[in-house]
Amino acid sequence: MAVKSRIEEAIPVGSIDNWGLVHIFSFQYSAFFDVINALNENRIIDLKPECPECSALLPIEELSKPDFTCPECGSKISIFDVPAFSILVSKDNHADIRNRSYENLARLLSEYSVRNGEMFYLLCDIEGSQLLQKKDPPAYNHYISRLWSVHWPSVLDRISRAYLPLLANGDAIIIAFLSLEDCLSSIERLSLSISSEPFRLSAHLDIFYMDSEEAVGFVRRLDEKWDFNSIAVTNFHRVAEKAKPDSWRGCKDYKIKACFLNQILHSSYAQMLTNKYSLKAESYAFVDKHGHDYKGDMAGICL
Repeated sequence: MAVKSRIEEAIPVGSIDNWGLVHIFSFQYSAFFDVINALNENRIIDLKPECPECSALLPIEELSKPDFTCPECGSKISIFDVPAFSILVSKDNHADIRNRSYENLARLLSEYSVRNGEMFYLLCDIEGSQLLQKKDPPAYNHYISRLWSVHWPSVLDRISRAYLPLLANGDAIIIAFLSLEDCLSSIERLSLSISSEPFRLSAHLDIFYMDSEEAVGFVRRLDEKWDFNSIAVTNFHRVAEKAKPDSWRGCKDYKIKACFLNQILHSSYAQMLTNKYSLKAESYAFVDKHGHDYKGDMAGICL
C-alpha cells in the first residue's frame, strides 16, 4: 500500500475546486481553457461547471469557447457566468484563491516528495540579525518588509515545481522544495534580487529522505498553515545553528552565504554540487546542550 502523508490525507485529490489563475491569460481564452482543462485532467482541480440557468452539469468540451449554448436548456451562456469559473477571474475571491493555491502546493509537495523519496529543505535569514535588530530596529523592520513584499515573492514566482513555505517569521524563512534545481536557483536569484540592499543573508540547505516515518511529519499549525516535523528536521536546525564553514571567512563581495549540510554532501547530488560550486567539504563535530553528539560534513559558498 502506498504511503500517504498527512497533507494527502487532509487534502485528497479533487477536493480543491480551482487554482489561482487570475488574469494570467488576459484575453487569450484558448490558452486559459487549455491550462484549466489540463489541471482538471490531471486531477489538480475538480472542475464541475453547472449552467447558471438550469443547473445542468456542463461537459468540459462545451467550455472551449467563452460563449456557448447550454445543451440542456438552450440558454446563451458566457463562460464567466459559470460559478466554477468565476472564482478564477473575480478579484473578490483572491484570498480564497491564494488559500486554494497554497493547499494545492502543499498536497503536491507532500505527494511527490513521498513518491520520489526525497525533499530539499532550505533555511534562510538575515546575517547578524540579532545585532542589527538591537542596533537599529526601524532599519531591521524595513529590511524584513522588503524581503517579504519584494524579494521572496519575485524569487518564488519563478519556481518550476512544487514548493511549500513552512515558516516565514521575523527575518527567517524555511521552504521545502521538490527540486534541488529550484532550491539552488532560488538562492542564486535572491542574491541578485538583494544586490542593492544593505543587508546580507545566510542559508543552510540539505536533503531529507522521505520514508513512511517521515511522511507523517506534515502537521497543521495553529494558524492552519502546514509545518513539517521529524527527527531529521530537529537535527538539521541544531546543526545549522552551529555550522559556519571556514570558507565563509574569505567571503568579501557577497550577498548570501550558503552552507550545504551532511546528507546532501553524501547524496547522489554531491558531484553535481561540487562541480557547480567547486565545493570543499569541511567536518564539524559538537555536543548540543542535551548531550547529543553531532558529526558530519559541510561545505560553504558565497553568492
